[in-house]
Amino acid sequence: MRRRTWRSRSRLAPWAGAALAEALGGYTGVFATLAGLAALAAALAAGSVPPSLRKAITGRGLTSLVR
Repeated sequence: MRRRTWRSRSRLAPWAGAALAEALGGYTGVFATLAGLAALAAALAAGSVPPSLRKAITGRGLTSLVR
């Protein structure tokens, strides 16, 4: 059996993009959805920083992490 590579999986990208565009009413909907997902991911990542590290980053700057 032949092993799948990234090249064989990348053949799905145009098909998946077209299917999403059709489901969301065009590529504008796809880009808006992806932008919303990116904003959600950024908010979740920012919220996952522990309070002690958040204080070090916002209070004294990043130099306190190097010491």
